[in-house]
Amino acid sequence: MIFSDYNSFKDQFNQDFCQEIEKVLLWFSGKDLLAAMNAWCLDNCFQSAGHFRAERGKWCRNHPNDVVAILPEWQALRDFFKVSLMQS
Repeated sequence: MIFSDYNSFKDQFNQDFCQEIEKVLLWFSGKDLLAAMNAWCLDNCFQSAGHFRAERGKWCRNHPNDVVAILPEWQALRDFFKVSLMQS
């Protein structure tokens, strides 16, 4: 089953497919993207992709309003919860 699933998707994930960032973010998990960024992280003063992830996580926790400003879907989720809580 794993091989048949792999074979069904490998042709779909070609260079043209990966040119659209929305498709990459939808179909590839964050850990795969981070693993692919390891060389970039080392070139940009991070000890590893894991260190980069940890630093981003700290920044997000320390700057929640900035995160929501950058990611409109998170703002929409925040608004949804505010409305839901007010209605209950």
